[in-house]
Amino acid sequence: VPVLTYCSEIWGAFLSPNTRGKATFTKNLFNDSQPLEKLHIRFCKQVLGIHSKGSNYGCRSELGRIPLSINIYCTLLKYWFRLVSSESNTVIYKALLANNMLFHRNRLCWLTTVDFLLNLINKKTANYTYMDEKETIRKCRNTLTAIFIRKCQETLLTNKKLAVYKEIKHNYLLETYLSDVKDFNKRVAVTKLRLSAHNLPVETGRYSNTPKQNRVCTFCNLGEVGDEFHYCMVCPHHEFQKLRDTYMQKINLINTNFYLLDKKSLFSYLISMADKSIITTTSTYFYKLLKLYNFLITE
Repeated sequence: VPVLTYCSEIWGAFLSPNTRGKATFTKNLFNDSQPLEKLHIRFCKQVLGIHSKGSNYGCRSELGRIPLSINIYCTLLKYWFRLVSSESNTVIYKALLANNMLFHRNRLCWLTTVDFLLNLINKKTANYTYMDEKETIRKCRNTLTAIFIRKCQETLLTNKKLAVYKEIKHNYLLETYLSDVKDFNKRVAVTKLRLSAHNLPVETGRYSNTPKQNRVCTFCNLGEVGDEFHYCMVCPHHEFQKLRDTYMQKINLINTNFYLLDKKSLFSYLISMADKSIITTTSTYFYKLLKLYNFLITE
């Protein structure tokens, strides 16, 4: 990250294109098509072990990552505070004066972005002498983060691909199972099921624009959509049933209350990975389930 963001206090002002209004600036704040953010998202997906078609918002939400642009904008503000407090005979102060002239002529410049950032927290560049640097930067970071998380949550609610995820993701934080599950392959299996970044029919049918109701399981005659819930909790194929029965016996020895839950509620509870007492057993089950599915489709 330090290499990627080198000198970002200068070029970071131009991350959001065509910033001719507060609404436009806010809309373009978090653009995944930016080369910087593309690389960041690619890194997140590699860490999680999911393919490139995985949800951008989903993978960042799973890791609790915010866009790099937020850090860049805060660095930019910090540099602005340095400029306004520098000696009047320095080159950087004269550069600031030149920017100030462009800004007051309604020309897009470095100071335009500074002004928009301060506007987000109801402050003005002209009132810098009354601002506390650390408090201003902290408030800016919190405001930008809140805007991004709100945008992320809105996307999750409307994204049909993340039907499972939106039911279990309630806080924008790093998921604890990512550190609790030590086996990489098992951890990846959990992530794939949570983010629908797998090759089950419900996902692969999306690539060919197959209507969801037609993405049915080919291993049984129930005619149900071949999604995460179906294979984990329902599919009567003898191999899946055998694996499921073994798993259920193990977790019921740990907590007999699982018998009281209906299948939908139990599935949501299991895939949330919130219960540390069964996290190892559950991750192993998800890993074996996806491995079994991949084996059966190649037979």
